Amino acid sequence: MFSKDTLKNLTHAHTWLGLIISGALMIIFVCGSLSFYRAEIHQWDRFHNFHKALPTEQIPVSHIIDKLQGLGYDIRFNDRVSIDLPSENKPFYTVFFLATQDGKRQYLNYSFAADDGRLLDLDRNQFFLADMLYRMHYHLYIPNIGFELVGVITLIFFVVLLTGLLIHLKKIISHYYQYRTDKAKDKYLDGHILIGVTAFPYTFMYALTGVYFNLALLFQASFGFAAFNGDFSELDKALGKPDAVQQTASGLTLPTQQYDALLSHIKTRYPAHQLTYLFSYGMADKAAHVEVILRQGGSLHEYHRLRFALDDFTQLSGDITKRNPAQASAATIEALHYGTFGGDLMRFLMFLMGLACCYLILTGNLIWLEKRVKKRQQSKIGLRFVSAMTLALSSGVLISVAMCFVITRFLSEYFAMQTILVPVFHLSWFFAMLHAFIMNAPRKVMVQQLMVAALLFLLAPAYDLFNGMLAIQPLLLADKAIWWVNGALITMAILCLLIARRYHKGTTE
Repeated sequence: MFSKDTLKNLTHAHTWLGLIISGALMIIFVCGSLSFYRAEIHQWDRFHNFHKALPTEQIPVSHIIDKLQGLGYDIRFNDRVSIDLPSENKPFYTVFFLATQDGKRQYLNYSFAADDGRLLDLDRNQFFLADMLYRMHYHLYIPNIGFELVGVITLIFFVVLLTGLLIHLKKIISHYYQYRTDKAKDKYLDGHILIGVTAFPYTFMYALTGVYFNLALLFQASFGFAAFNGDFSELDKALGKPDAVQQTASGLTLPTQQYDALLSHIKTRYPAHQLTYLFSYGMADKAAHVEVILRQGGSLHEYHRLRFALDDFTQLSGDITKRNPAQASAATIEALHYGTFGGDLMRFLMFLMGLACCYLILTGNLIWLEKRVKKRQQSKIGLRFVSAMTLALSSGVLISVAMCFVITRFLSEYFAMQTILVPVFHLSWFFAMLHAFIMNAPRKVMVQQLMVAALLFLLAPAYDLFNGMLAIQPLLLADKAIWWVNGALITMAILCLLIARRYHKGTTE
């Protein structure tokens, strides 16, 4: 189908581009796979710190607004106050707002118990693991340029996928089930190809949606200049973005119970939807507006944003997701990327596919390293350093993520998690690189690091099970969020052990 020179060029492009982005891509996929359970990780993180059952009787949101006003902060009329409503994964109210504190304008957050409205001692920055993993996924925790950098990496990943598909296009059917076990090199190459072809629809979708999320602003800017002559207001209209609502304080005050009546009105009007967030502009002023986000599970258009006048419940903006094709397309892309439309089973399958992509990176890096070792003209010191760096940014990343879970579970009472987790992440893969440089045996190093990662992934589930059995905490054993997260960690440990076992056999053959 292709000439030898064309196949050679495709192979070089696939190999070198894949190698260049493999470290960042490993972080993106490991952290992204775990971010499917971001809400559950938040709950897993908080579990040993306070009682987490969602109360059957909840205080209305008006009590929370009264509590917030009682704190005495100067909240300006047009500043948004965000209220995260209680759910099974987060059974308390969380309020975010911009206010003046110590002479500075800054964002503050408070958490309130859903049963009696008492102020909870929950520092959002202390329960940081889920947010850190998510940020690592979409901007690698690199300030200023990380978001765009991930977009470029995703674009290169798209090219890597296409070149890999073209290389094996001729034999993609006839050799699909080929898995040679007599030679280690062929076995790992066949495994790389088998998983790559099987996971191609998933990886293709993720490459496209990832490029959309991280580079959409650049595409929109260029399109705005090309199609609208720089008139971005017209571009916003074409994209279906709602017009900004101009508000002026009336000076008249409404009772905070008006919020309860509004939410009751919305629930009656949209009975199939779940209220998740509330955004208040103007607090209890008569001219205040309220935005709500409704969730419709099992739908490609899962989240819908509506705006109402607090005074008379007039709907100021409708469901723009259904009204505008651009917004509907964006909602579909978001649902595909997050896997929210298929329930828990879809999330778990996409989690497994994310781990399959990690296997692709591990095998691809190992195949390349062992090929380079056989080339005598290669600089030994240079190859040793590149080998150590490559291993640290593949199997070492698994150790880094596992260490973050261990630190969070066992040391959260002694250290500020927002301060310590990111340094722990980077130090872990640095020591993994040091280990690889000293050992100078790629396959042996990967086996050892995968074994260490598996052990670390198992520590937190073992602790939770031990604590649940001996302390007789039926809530721990019955809580879905705890089991989802610990199940994900055990799955990752099993994957590490299986790959290590296969590679260990290769070292002894």
